[in-house]
Amino acid sequence: MPTRIERLGKLSVQRGIIEGRLPWTAVAAVVWGGRALRWALKKHEEVVFVEALEPGETLVITHEEPARGRAGRKLRRAKRKEAKRAARLERKAAERRAKKLRKLDRSRLGRKVRRAEKRAARWAEKAEREGATRRIRRKARKAQLEATKRAHRLQEKAARKGL
Repeated sequence: MPTRIERLGKLSVQRGIIEGRLPWTAVAAVVWGGRALRWALKKHEEVVFVEALEPGETLVITHEEPARGRAGRKLRRAKRKEAKRAARLERKAAERRAKKLRKLDRSRLGRKVRRAEKRAARWAEKAEREGATRRIRRKARKAQLEATKRAHRLQEKAARKGL
């Protein structure tokens, strides 16, 4: 058996909304507005698990992502978009690093490294060609040592700049 409020709600909709009578429309607004307010203020919580935890026990709460339907498609699309964005940012960062390294390599220090390496290669070639005399071996060793020092300095500078 319907309550008075339910009957009043039905009657107010019929006479106020459908038939167009203004006083009944106001009654319908009050009745249905009260219902809507009660619904909005009601707690929509669902108790899924109740158990006491002992000391040392843990409770892990996870949220499984939807695999199917519209929600799953939206989630996959958002993940793809985020992955693309991350890849683009990583690519740009790599390009900036490469540009800085090229600039550092073309710098005065980079030129000195290249020259020292050429000098070391020339002395090593001369040592092979003419026979490794003591003087030539010493010069080759010294040139190689200079080249490695300069290369090491260049690497340190790159590391300081965060490359």
